Amino acid sequence: MWSRIRVRVYGLFLGSLVSLSLRAQQRMPARIAQYLPPATINFNTTGATQDQRGHLWFSTNDGIVRFDGRQFRAYHDPVLRQGDDYFHVVPSPDGRIWCKLGRGEVLSYIDPDQDKIIRIPDSSRVIREFLSIRKSHYLFAAADSTLWIGQRGRGLLHFNPRTYAVDEVFSNVDEGVRWITEDRRGTIWFTTSKAVYAYHPLTRHLKRYQQGLGSPVPSPDGLLPIGIHARRDGKILVGLPSEIDVIDPATNQIERLPLTPSRFHPDQTVRDFFDDAAGNTYFRNHTASFRYTKQGELQQLEFSGITHRVFFVYPGQHNRLWVTAGQTLLAYDLNRIRPIPALNLIDIVINQNRLEEPGSGYHVVRDSLGHPTLTVQEGDLITLRVSPQVRYMARAFRLRLDGYDQNWNVVEDFVSQVAYQLAAGTYTLTLNQYNRSLGWEKPVSTMTLIVQPVFWKTAWFWLMVLAVTGSVGGKLLHSGHQRRKLRRELTRREFEAATIRELDELKSRFFTNITHELRTPLTIILNGTEQLEQAPLAEPHRQQLHAIQRNTQHLMRLINETLDMAKLDAGRLEKRERVGDPLAFVAQVVAQFTDLARQRLITLEWIDRESGALSPTDETGSELYYFDDDKLEKIVYNLLSNALKFTPANGQVRVNARIKTGHRLVLVVADTGIGIADHQLTRIFERFHQIDSSSTRAYSGTGIGLALVKELVDWLNGTVSVESTLGSGSVFTVEFPLTPSSTVDPELGVNPPDAVHRLDENRSAPVSNVVVSAGNGADRNVPEQASLPLLLVIEDNEDLRTYLSKNLARSYRVATAENGRLGLAMALAEIPDLIISDVMMPELDGYQLMERLKSDERTSHIPIVLLTAKSSFDSRLKGLRFGADDYLGKPFSLAELSLRISNCFRTRQNWQRRLSTRHPQKALTPASDPQLTREEQFLARLKMLILDHLTDEALDVDWLTLKMGMSRTQLHRKLVALTNRSTTRFIHSVRLEKAVELLQTGELNVAQVAQAVGYSSQSYFTKVFQEELGYVPARLKGNGSVAP
Repeated sequence: MWSRIRVRVYGLFLGSLVSLSLRAQQRMPARIAQYLPPATINFNTTGATQDQRGHLWFSTNDGIVRFDGRQFRAYHDPVLRQGDDYFHVVPSPDGRIWCKLGRGEVLSYIDPDQDKIIRIPDSSRVIREFLSIRKSHYLFAAADSTLWIGQRGRGLLHFNPRTYAVDEVFSNVDEGVRWITEDRRGTIWFTTSKAVYAYHPLTRHLKRYQQGLGSPVPSPDGLLPIGIHARRDGKILVGLPSEIDVIDPATNQIERLPLTPSRFHPDQTVRDFFDDAAGNTYFRNHTASFRYTKQGELQQLEFSGITHRVFFVYPGQHNRLWVTAGQTLLAYDLNRIRPIPALNLIDIVINQNRLEEPGSGYHVVRDSLGHPTLTVQEGDLITLRVSPQVRYMARAFRLRLDGYDQNWNVVEDFVSQVAYQLAAGTYTLTLNQYNRSLGWEKPVSTMTLIVQPVFWKTAWFWLMVLAVTGSVGGKLLHSGHQRRKLRRELTRREFEAATIRELDELKSRFFTNITHELRTPLTIILNGTEQLEQAPLAEPHRQQLHAIQRNTQHLMRLINETLDMAKLDAGRLEKRERVGDPLAFVAQVVAQFTDLARQRLITLEWIDRESGALSPTDETGSELYYFDDDKLEKIVYNLLSNALKFTPANGQVRVNARIKTGHRLVLVVADTGIGIADHQLTRIFERFHQIDSSSTRAYSGTGIGLALVKELVDWLNGTVSVESTLGSGSVFTVEFPLTPSSTVDPELGVNPPDAVHRLDENRSAPVSNVVVSAGNGADRNVPEQASLPLLLVIEDNEDLRTYLSKNLARSYRVATAENGRLGLAMALAEIPDLIISDVMMPELDGYQLMERLKSDERTSHIPIVLLTAKSSFDSRLKGLRFGADDYLGKPFSLAELSLRISNCFRTRQNWQRRLSTRHPQKALTPASDPQLTREEQFLARLKMLILDHLTDEALDVDWLTLKMGMSRTQLHRKLVALTNRSTTRFIHSVRLEKAVELLQTGELNVAQVAQAVGYSSQSYFTKVFQEELGYVPARLKGNGSVAP
């Protein structure tokens, strides 16, 4: 039973702004420090504790936060990662810190040694049978480091974290356990939604305290218990709505400490209690913080420098009180705590808004001496209900507002309500009490009222007026000076414009000259290839010749486009119009892309003369126009190549051209490709802009094609627009005016209408089918010489990949892959002897590919030669840092590549000689020796595995591959690359090394040695020994020499 004698402490209790009892004495500890967590940490705390190292741990609604005295760090649940809402943290004597997460479906703790949150496995019984169903509400770590778990549904669990054993203590009643504590005798006290219980673990006796069962009522008026705490002196504190009950089990007495609720915060229940080193207990409700001393005195704590609601108070080591308020952590010294003149602010209303209401915008702030200060605006109507600290024998009190009224107002009650509307200034509200035996007491309670003036009465307002007046006068004086400065600036800019024009002319001449110099050798190359094409050539040579022609023509087109952009910049691009049918011309350009579309498995559809055609002559195709065929061809070419580039296999590209009313050509190119994101649409026509500029982009390009289209269309007085949906395709629309041939001025100097110009079939830059790679996955080219080294060429450019494959196939077996992902898969499957890889590739670039290969034990030994256009010093360093064995910049010589490949194989032969050298007299080097290379560690580990199972009958190639986690091919090719031995020969060599070592000891004969190293037949052992070492084992003497 709680008690048979009710001890009541009487006093006066009023509805208070800070939810305090007038019986509580007010104290203020000295503030030591203030800490502000980084903005990335949510510091809305729900619980706090301190570990054995002195680190503070806080539970928040977004993870666990640790403060080590200098900095904050957030920890998150290993599964949720973020958004993990923690209810409280509980320290355990074994060093763990238990965390109650969310609704309690899981159980986790912080291990300070591992510095992370660890979950109890979901497969454990405590999770599977209990918490996943009923959830947890509260956790408590007992003195023996076991965990008591209050379930939300019903019952109390006793969990042993060392053995995962769980015992259900309280399950026959449908009551959820709220809070748990343990007294100094080991009794477990806990509250439920209906009563208070005491459980004795040794006797397994459970006692229930509830209203109306013969035991004293735990709380009046049917209040439900929430928090519970066992003090060091043996007393039990029970938190109820609006009061604290102090139970003394030794005397069966209860003391009530009422806390009158606030009208705006009715939930004034005390949930958490904490003791300091001296035995004082600290707790708080929604609006106030308290200390219940070991002498039984209730004290209300006030804190200086806090403008936000206090979330949590926790007494820590070194007699420090840690307080969380808003997003701030503050430290107070409990050794320096002082009483303050008590002034109870029962109610404050400002302009009909109660201070306690959310969003009022006003705060009562206490200074370092504990005096409260309220700041308001001039003209605000302030209504105060106040009272001093009430003591026995007090009969009345008086108050005065210094600065407003010098007379005392006597109040023969314990509460006074006053209202003021004050002018700007600082006022002090002073109160003191009347004692019937001592008269008016000397101690007074004060509160400072600061009334800020309206803005037009402030000094800064008049300073602003003065500043504006001075600024206007200064502007008038400054304007004359500014006009003179603008004239000088105009002269300077005219000079700069002239300089820029001169630079543009120089740049244009440079592009013209350099283009000419590039066109000359390209013309020679093209002419040479055309002549060679007439000669009888073998099919491989003819394919190489076609590749040269395609790439030369593509280079010529890029040069021409660059020159056009330079001419556009300089304003020197000329219009060269011809008479012809623009729709037929567009159809010819589209026809050049037919083979490329077929190769890419893309449907290319051409539509012309749709409804809305201009005239019957247009329908029959007889109406002619003047148009610049070179510019139109470049526009159509770039739009089509762009559409085919970004359209996947089985997609569709539609080209629609028509002439609408007003003699305007409308060209529409629509595709079903990857589409363009909305944020990219505004930049799609910018020079050198690429949607994907990463090294793993799947589509190559210079970034000038669409920019040239835009500038050419603008130059033709037309418009270009794009509509796109990401993942569905894009539609480009070009529109510009044409001039009918019948209305052209004869002085234009163009060909007459009857001289219809047609597209020259021998144009210098026909459509190239290498604009879009037409790769078909990974392919193999394996010659008959199966003993030749296997090279893997990974290159996304089909022509270069084919060129390398055919030329290297003369000396090696060659496998190819068109991107990094396929190359990685082929490398793992085939284990090539050497890899030649590009750097910039789709899906997986060369650096990423090399990192994966070098970190995989199956492929870490393979030499890698990088081929890339990134030939800068930093790029080479990056490649070598990732583990490249060689680095070759484009363009490169095939002879140089062949020499570098030969050098790599020569280096591998040196490795083979080094790694295959046996030293029987030396002890086996441990595989973990840091002085060994990765491949030496691999061989040492493999050799140790064989030595540990020499006599096992299961020791063969299949058993060894299973133990090493490799396939037969992978292990075989790795051993051949490292030691020039097959897996079977490697097993024999390890056995024979051991046999030599045993024979040299002289303790065993040949037959015994054969059995010891795994040979059941002595004759077979002798045969293998002689084939490997060149002499029979009987000739080997104990001193290591070989008998003649």
